[in-house]
Amino acid sequence: MEEQVLEDHRAVFQESIRWLEDEKVLLEMTEEVDYDVDSYATQLEQILDQKIDILTELRDKVKSFRSSLQEEEQASKQINPKRPRALL
Repeated sequence: MEEQVLEDHRAVFQESIRWLEDEKVLLEMTEEVDYDVDSYATQLEQILDQKIDILTELRDKVKSFRSSLQEEEQASKQINPKRPRALL
């Protein structure tokens, strides 16, 4: 699961670079005197929807990964409980 989280994080990072480039183009479009506001809004909404979907999926995987780490930690504590020190 760790490898999948790392791989997905790298993919989201690369996608973020593309989003920045797309958003830069959109913002540059708004500098035109007579730009297509509907096209701008539609494209921005598509980018935002994609970001939300992808980031939500990554967040869910990270939460699941953290949960499995906590379960492993609990199992480890049950297998190797701390023994009280002997009184001298």
